[in-house]
Parts: sequence; structure tokens; C-alpha cells
Amino acid sequence: MSEADPFSQFKDVFFAECSELTSDMEQHLSELQAGDADLEDLNAIFRAVHSIKAGAGAFHYTELVDYSHVFEALLDKLRAGEISIYEDVTQVLFRASDILADLIDAAQNEDQLEAGYGREVKAEMEKLLNATGAVAVPAEDVFPAPEPEQEAVRQAATYLIRFEPHAEVFRHANEPILILRELKTLGDLEVNIDMSRLPDIHTLEPEDSYFSWSLKLTTEASREDIDEVFEFVEDDCKLEIMLAEEEPENPASTEVLPAQEVAEGDPAPASGGSPAKTKNKSASIRVDLDRVDKVVNMVGELVITQAMLSQELEQLDPSRNMRLMAGMEELASHARELQENVMAIRMQPVKSVFSRMPRLVRDLSSKLDKKVRLVMTGENTEVDKTVIEEIADPLTHMIRNSLDHGIGTPEERERAGKNPEGTIHLAAEHRGGRIIIEVSDDGRGINRERVLQKAQEKGLLDGDELSDEEIDNLIFHPGFSTAETVTDVSGRGVGMDVVRKNIMSLGGRISVQSEQGKGSKFTLSLPLTLAVLDGMIVGVGAQKFVVPVNSIIESIRPAASDVMTLFGDTQVVRIRGEYIPLLQVSGLFGVSGGFRDPSQALVVIVELDGGNHVGLVVDELLGQQQVVIKSLETNYTHVEGISAATILGNGQVCLILDIDGLEEMERCRRGGRSLNATDIEQMVEEDQRHSA
Repeated sequence: MSEADPFSQFKDVFFAECSELTSDMEQHLSELQAGDADLEDLNAIFRAVHSIKAGAGAFHYTELVDYSHVFEALLDKLRAGEISIYEDVTQVLFRASDILADLIDAAQNEDQLEAGYGREVKAEMEKLLNATGAVAVPAEDVFPAPEPEQEAVRQAATYLIRFEPHAEVFRHANEPILILRELKTLGDLEVNIDMSRLPDIHTLEPEDSYFSWSLKLTTEASREDIDEVFEFVEDDCKLEIMLAEEEPENPASTEVLPAQEVAEGDPAPASGGSPAKTKNKSASIRVDLDRVDKVVNMVGELVITQAMLSQELEQLDPSRNMRLMAGMEELASHARELQENVMAIRMQPVKSVFSRMPRLVRDLSSKLDKKVRLVMTGENTEVDKTVIEEIADPLTHMIRNSLDHGIGTPEERERAGKNPEGTIHLAAEHRGGRIIIEVSDDGRGINRERVLQKAQEKGLLDGDELSDEEIDNLIFHPGFSTAETVTDVSGRGVGMDVVRKNIMSLGGRISVQSEQGKGSKFTLSLPLTLAVLDGMIVGVGAQKFVVPVNSIIESIRPAASDVMTLFGDTQVVRIRGEYIPLLQVSGLFGVSGGFRDPSQALVVIVELDGGNHVGLVVDELLGQQQVVIKSLETNYTHVEGISAATILGNGQVCLILDIDGLEEMERCRRGGRSLNATDIEQMVEEDQRHSA
């Protein structure tokens, strides 16, 4: 889009809305295909296409307008029950939605699509519209109404309408003059325009709204028909509709225009007025994400400054600076509240990403001749918008992987004693201050023999025997694939390694659990936000580290009798009858001067993503504070066991610990031996037998 385009900011708004509308359409179409839809789903799809058409018309995207018009006409007949809804019609709607999205992208990027693009789908829609042999199905039969009401005999009535558009009408690419023209088709229309708010030409704002209309409509149409004319602008205007006998005593001074002039005149550049009653107005505004990011960064700097001031105040005598201390506490409280509210602005439900997956599953299932059902839970789980944008591709790769490699054909599943229809479960939830997304299937599971064979062919094995977990993790190696042939679905060796790289770049992790013949589960663990977190500052030797507060269970100073060393290198601590493995932070990072004896140090008990507990051996707790997250990958490189960095109040750079990353480092140090509770119990029992 050209920077010199004077309408570029309005086009940006239009295309942003198109993105939301097409996403909503995808969701409603999926419900339609699943048989869970009602009439409101069709209405929602119709409104989305209508809004796109109206906006496209405002910017003269002729091809998009023409296509949307046919799409809209088909939807109108469907929601009126004039065309029955069956599988072929649903497929046409899905393909039409795809073409519409492509036309929008082409308009936004100023691309030229191939001649006749979408012509076949458009012809299919026109064929449905013109089919004379189609059986009309009443809308109430397709979408049963709770209680059908007997339609009253319509008689001509006169309505007085007060219509005052707000500036949002134009920003949403609607045109009031077109609304008046549509209203005129219902009957005899008398139009009165109020121009009392029109300012001097030098103070006129092109984005504002100044005109309003008083309308007198005599019609046999119902009140619902009149409301439908305004349904796309009702949240962007003040609107009053009443029967003529309810006319106010003191109408505003207006200039009368013939209805013919409204029907044939050019669209007005702006409009406005002041009626008595108001429709509920939208309580939301659209803000560019860059502006939100700037506010988030400013809040982050405010948090650092507040921490710096608090640290300086610790050097003062509290008894002589009570008011200053109280003011700093209040500042800290307000800074935290500000940060929470600003971060809430960036939070969005994962539904926007999840809603794309039913279509993917349906299309790939058809292409692969498989029967697959997608079950989604936790779609309303919220996460930072940046995370939302970055997980779409990884999730798509994982769903494709489950469909291609995991789920077998119906015949294969029946031979294995399974339901011929496979199931993929996509779930999201908050856990320990992070978002956990799981993609699981009831398919074949990972064929470890096949994985080992491929790894041997690629020279990835060094002769050591691998555990099941290590074999499973080979699928994340760059260029690794077990597909026999290269297709447009898989086989190129590009997929799971890209998934892992993308997830790690967000400060996240991916793990896999699989049982051959029963299925696989991939688990993504991601931070809720990439901006700030509550951290506990711990000292290890001369170094300081940050432990995320939401991972901490408790901190203890264990007795020497509660600490055990198993088989020479694995330390555990017994807490209330439970044995918890210990991680020496100083040893993992080569920090000198730290306590190595847990009974002389502090042990911070933290929870891993999987629910297991480990203990971090540190020297001391230095205090809790909110810290601003600074990406190491962006500014330096990825460091094992470290998720990010922060700047403390005194300007010192402090590393934020990745708890699960530390556990993985320790496991690798011990040759892959697990740290889960069951294995620890077995190690303790075996150690006790040896001691006896």
C-alpha cells in the first residue's frame, strides 16, 4: 500500500476488520459443517460478507465487491430457507470463504491475481442461486425457532426515524446515503436533513460526522424490516424509530430534501445530528498494536525505575523518611496495577488460532482419505498477542503431523480394534503462570524402530543406547522425517524442528509423550507474556538469578539427615515423606563460592511443567520484585537453563532461570536418567538395599 495514499489509515482499519471477520466466518462455517449451527450462525456469516462488501465498495475494490455480492446473495437465500443446506452447499461456502480471503489479501498487498481467479466457485454459487429444481426449505425447518408466532396482517404504517451517524460509520466503511436508498425501497420516504452542526470550512474535520436525518417512512413493511436496514450501523449511530403518533412535540429545524434526490444524489462526505434516544454504542476502540507496545515498554521502564528508587531508599533511615517510604509503597502499588491493566490489553484468547484448525483437519482428512474428529477445549484461554501470532504455524505443523503420521486410515484402525474415526484433541490451559497447549491423538504413536533406522541412516547415533524419550526427541532434529515419500503434506524434513525452534524463541518448550499403537501427545509450554514477571531474586555465590514466583512452592533449610546422595551423584531431600531431587545451581552454571551442601544452603522447591517438583540449591533469598523481561535470543543467543534476562534497580543484569531447562541440563549430565517421583523412589529403595 502506497505511503502517499491519503486513505491508507482507513484502509488499514478496513483490512484489520476483514481479518477479524474472516476469522469469525471460519468459526461459524465450522459449526455449520458440524451440524451445530443455528440461524444466527448464518446471519453472522452474512453480516461479515456484507461488511466486507461495503468496505470494499468504499475503496473501489471492484473485484472484491462483485464476488462478495454473489456470496452475500447466496447466504441471504440460505438464511431465508430458499435453498436447503447440505454437504455440497457447505463445501461451496468454505471454498467461497477461501477465495474471499485471497481477494482481500490481494487487495491489501496490491497483488494481481491470475485472470479469472475464483471464477469456478463464483459459478457454483450462481448455479445454486439460479437452480430452479432446488427444493426450498423454510428457515424454521432448518433452524427451528423456539415458538413460531402467527404473522400479523400487515397494514401501511408511518414511522418517524431519527438517524445520526457517528464518525465510526465512515471508519467502518459504511455510507449513510446508501442506507437511506435502501430504506426508500420499503415505501414512501420523506427526508429532512439537519445541517446545524456543520462548521466553518476551515475547522471541518474530514473524519468527523456533522449531518443527521429526520425521516418519515410510510410502508407496509414490518418494524423488523426497518431495523434490518440499520443492522450494520446500529452500534455506530444514534437511532430512534417510532410510529407517527409518537412524534415529539419540538422536532429539530431541518431542511427538507425530496426522496428522489436521496435516491439519485451522490454520497455525502459526512453526516451527524442529535436525536433523543440512543442505541447502545460499542464500548471498544481499535488501537494500533505498536502504540500498545510502546506503552508496555514505558511501563517496563517505570518498573525498573521504581525498583531503583526502592533500592536507594533502603539506604535511608525509615524513621526519618516515613512519608517518603509510604509514597514509594503507593508508587509500587500503582505501578503494578498499571502494568497488570496494560498487559491485559495485549491478552487475547487462543480461539483466534484454534478456529483455523477445524478447516485444516477437514481438508487434510479428505486429502488423506482418513476420518478424523477434532476436539478443542480451552479456546478462551488468554495469552499475549505476540504469542498468539507466533504459535499459529507451530500448531499447524503439529496438527498436520498428527494427521499424516499419527492417525491411520479407517481400515488400518479397524484392524487395530479402534474406532475407524480418529480423534485429535487440541487443548489450552493456564498452569503455573504459563500457557500449556497440548496436541494429542489416538493414532499409531511414534514408531521408535523406524525413527532409529532413519537416525542411523542420517548418522545421528553415536553408538550409545537411547532411552524411549531420547528416541522420541530425534523427531525434532533438523531435516528428520520418517515419511517414505515426499508429498505436499509431509516428507520434506521441514516441520517439527521448525516447531521447536519457534517455540524456544518465545521462551517456551515442547515435549512429546508417545505409546506405540495408542497415540502421541505434544505439549507446548509458553510464557503468558513476554514483557514482565514476578520474580524472586536469589544469590548463588557472587551471582544473582531470578526464579519466577509462580513456579515456587516453598523454600526450606533442610536438616542434614533429610539429604541423601544416591549412587554418588544424585542428591535428594526428604520433605514430609516425599523425596525431591536437588539441582545445584552453582554447579550447573559453574559459579564459584556457592554452598554445595544443601543443609548449609537454602532449597527453593519449584514445580515443573509436568507437575513434578525439584529443589534449587541457592545461598540466599534476596527479595521479591517485578522484573522486565529482556530476550537473550534477540540480544545475544540461547543459553541452556536461562529463559531471559532482566535489569535490576542498580543497573545489574540478572539472568532469569528456566526451571524445566535446568532439570533437562541435570538429566543430560546424568546420562538421561529421569527425575520423576517414581524413579526417585526406586533409586532410594535400591540405595537402601545396597546399604543394607
